[in-house]
Amino acid sequence: IGAGLLTMQMFMSGLLRIPLTQFYASLPIVVEITALSALAWKMKIALWKIERNNIKQEFSEPPNRIRQVFIIVLSAWICLKVGSILMETYLRPIWAWDAWANWSASAKIFYYSKSLLLDAPSDEFFGKDAVIRLISYPLHNQLMQVWMALWAGGFDDVLVKFWNPVYLLSMAIYLYLLSDQMTNKIVSLVIVVIFISSPLMSYHSVEVYSDLLLGSYIFFALAAFMNTMNGKYSYLPLIGLFSAMAMFTKDEALFFAVPLMLSALFFLWKNNGKLKDFAFLLIPLTYIIPWYVFKISNNLSLGAERISFNIIFHPEVILGIIWQFLSLSNFNVVFIFFPVLLIISRPTKKFSYLLLPLLCYIGFFVAVYSLTTYYYEHFNRGTVFYRNVLTYYPSVVLLSSLLIKNLIEHPRVKT
Repeated sequence: IGAGLLTMQMFMSGLLRIPLTQFYASLPIVVEITALSALAWKMKIALWKIERNNIKQEFSEPPNRIRQVFIIVLSAWICLKVGSILMETYLRPIWAWDAWANWSASAKIFYYSKSLLLDAPSDEFFGKDAVIRLISYPLHNQLMQVWMALWAGGFDDVLVKFWNPVYLLSMAIYLYLLSDQMTNKIVSLVIVVIFISSPLMSYHSVEVYSDLLLGSYIFFALAAFMNTMNGKYSYLPLIGLFSAMAMFTKDEALFFAVPLMLSALFFLWKNNGKLKDFAFLLIPLTYIIPWYVFKISNNLSLGAERISFNIIFHPEVILGIIWQFLSLSNFNVVFIFFPVLLIISRPTKKFSYLLLPLLCYIGFFVAVYSLTTYYYEHFNRGTVFYRNVLTYYPSVVLLSSLLIKNLIEHPRVKT
């Protein structure tokens, strides 16, 4: 949340031609932290509280000693995996072409010019003359790199990307906490091991692509919705806020955020939500308004400028998607076991509220691959497909943990 608020404020400062220096970028953050700290102290708000609902297991757990060995081994594997990602992030600079051209080169120009380079025709914004990039892309990634460079004292191609593995670590910790509340320690550790075993996610954690960023905001928006449906209505603002931050990360987030918000609105309507509940859900969406007003007023496109639509349907795309999932090359067993879990577990009605936005988002990509020449050609190369899958991979793991909970509570076969 802090990173999202930070980059939007930097963007708005750039629109007002306020220099992107350490002082001006930090000033609003210092004021906000001071005000929030005073408010938390005055209202006696606890900063760290975890509610645990221990569920009686339907199966017998291993003996304590064996269980402890499992916990130690799984925890050690997770620590080694995360440690290797952090070490690799530290050992090498940005080197992937797309990461440099679309996300990092313009960030470097922003840092040294101390501006967003908006004193030019709209088709040359953000220093397009100097680098090869799509000017319609949102700026969260680039401005995070600028923020890191401001505190590093220079644009270090290693240090400016060090926020990326932190997003992965945040998802892993939160996934463990949620799974531990729903199941037990061993099951939750296994889920985290499977989650961080994705080779592609490890690779993206040490580069500065925006796909992992988008995947994390989608993950946290869905988790906030799940908590809301469990009666924790204080999570409502986070659904809208994380959705808006996702849209400031990549354009395709719009096709997840809209179905998610509709699903949340329908849930509130079906459960006699109060007017303030609808307000708490929708008001945080105003976060994204400055970006879309800027895009519309300057005639910037949505997504890649080179997309051309094609009415011809390519059925081989469906078979190609199935084959890519079965290959296990980038995401291990998650996408094979998810439909199996859907069949053998007993999903609740609430689960459908979570699943529908994700299916709409996945369906959007299938339609794009089938009906656009640009993405159909890229789909055949495989790169774009896997990067798109990475944006919803964390959420699929999250829903899988919920299905495992249902399976444990209501086993089909009792022994």
